Amino acid sequence: MAAEGLSRLQGHPLPVESRGLLAEALRELEALARLLGVRLALLHQALAEVEGEEGGQPLLGRGLGAFLEVAGEVYLLALGSRARGHPLEDLARLAYDLERAVALAWEGSEEIPWELRSEVGEFLEEALLSAWQSAAHAPPPEKEAWIAAMLRWSEVQLLREEHPMRQRILARWRRKAHGA
Repeated sequence: MAAEGLSRLQGHPLPVESRGLLAEALRELEALARLLGVRLALLHQALAEVEGEEGGQPLLGRGLGAFLEVAGEVYLLALGSRARGHPLEDLARLAYDLERAVALAWEGSEEIPWELRSEVGEFLEEALLSAWQSAAHAPPPEKEAWIAAMLRWSEVQLLREEHPMRQRILARWRRKAHGA
């Protein structure tokens, strides 16, 4: 589903004749973001049941790989001792990957302004967060904590690879952190 939505974005400028195609691709990507949010909430709930929890977060401090079945689907977890299944951190990783996927789909396209790419990232982020919140029966993340998690993850990703797209995503989150 995501591949179809992203492939529809690739190579298409923003003229009026492409807007219907863009809307269709965004609907598919929104559905993916919502599905990821729900699946992540179910995964955290299953982890809490299997591993226990502390402070509302699943404990995964053993550094072991494990198979979990959640809603009829099997997941492989291979988390180290520092990866404790913190919902906010996991949400930040997914939101970053969604934003990066859209940016990569439009990479090299000069017709599509970065402001639109950022708006699409925010749209998908909101879909992910609201679906997770609904499925987890949890309050939304605090705005400051969310921005801090996204900023940390954006910085980590830039350290992995110096790429203009990663720099722009990080710059966007820095602006949000400074209230610009």
